[in-house]
Amino acid sequence: MKLPEATTSRIIDFLLGGAENNGLVSYATESDSKVTIVPSRFRDEQYEVTQAECEIEGIPVLFGEDRIERRGSKVTVYADIVASAYYLLSRYDEYLHPERRDVHGRFMAKYSFLGSNHLLMRPIVDEYRELLCRWLDIEVPRRKNRIYLTHDVDTITHYRRPRGFVGGCARSLFTNGWEKIGDVLKSLKGVEYDPAYTFPYFMEEDHRVKDAHIIYFLKTAKTNVRYDLPFYSLKSKDYAKLTNLIRGSEIGYHSAYTSYDRPSQMISHNAGIGAAAHRSHFLRILPPEKMQCYVNAGITDDYSLAYAETVGFRLGTTRPCPAINPATGEMINLTLHPLTIMDCTLSEEHYMNLNREEATEICRQAIATVRRYDGDVCLLWHNTTINDREYHRELYHEVLSML
Repeated sequence: MKLPEATTSRIIDFLLGGAENNGLVSYATESDSKVTIVPSRFRDEQYEVTQAECEIEGIPVLFGEDRIERRGSKVTVYADIVASAYYLLSRYDEYLHPERRDVHGRFMAKYSFLGSNHLLMRPIVDEYRELLCRWLDIEVPRRKNRIYLTHDVDTITHYRRPRGFVGGCARSLFTNGWEKIGDVLKSLKGVEYDPAYTFPYFMEEDHRVKDAHIIYFLKTAKTNVRYDLPFYSLKSKDYAKLTNLIRGSEIGYHSAYTSYDRPSQMISHNAGIGAAAHRSHFLRILPPEKMQCYVNAGITDDYSLAYAETVGFRLGTTRPCPAINPATGEMINLTLHPLTIMDCTLSEEHYMNLNREEATEICRQAIATVRRYDGDVCLLWHNTTINDREYHRELYHEVLSML
């Protein structure tokens, strides 16, 4: 399969980051452009790469040669940053190895090119942008970075449904004693007394960050799979109180664990809220060649692109980018927003298992990198995490102070 010319043109535009091409950059064996990027054999014959084929100015380039020829004001580059960017943005290694997934069907960071080469904290596609601008002898186009403060609402309350109330009472009696029983009983007074209803805290915190875009991702599916539980009704009084509280924030669609690869379910589930923004439950993002399913469900923007087990830039960029189908090489009408930090990635024992100081430092590093490349900071904090994990309430406050 040969990479479509329309796709390579879009990638060049992405690398230029807002600068007009107007024939300045060509992807060809020879041209009259100021910069000519000579295609590697990957353009015509796609294949897996486990190590960078060359390095330019300390930046790994997946395909091509470490060779640059200058003739007057014109530059010919044999390091194929276009194919390299395509490989990373299209999640090509995931397409080649669908079997390399964890128990939840998620591609694992250690099997990716970036993960296996210890490059997850380096957005090398953004580094290619700076290389290209140096070859063109122009300033790197600047953009105002956006801040997305997002919350996955896996449950609105812990104890206000019959099953949750009975379970809370039972767990309290046999583990935590009568003090916890008091918390369970108190939740019957009103939704604001339930420990999962932390939304007033998030509203207050999030509005400290000027111009932040706030999104609450809501579940709409009712299934009996334990990873989708608990279910909350969009017709309940508690849901009505929540939506009234967060009025002015965007509502996103949180696709169910069970609808991961069932496009018809995604279409029907999203119909209830008609959201354009999406995040998959458990970050169970569809394989890259199936992302059109999201578009068919009315989704225009996805916020799922991170590895659950580690912080890093899964697509090699800090900026929103178009989705690409690696099976055809064609662009999909869907914008991917890289997820910078997810709360439980930091603290869960089976993920990074960081203490408070370590978590603060990795957040600081990730945010500094995003700012360095004028990218977008996208945070995911669950409404339940700040009570269930001892340091997350203070950590969230500190991270927002960084912003």
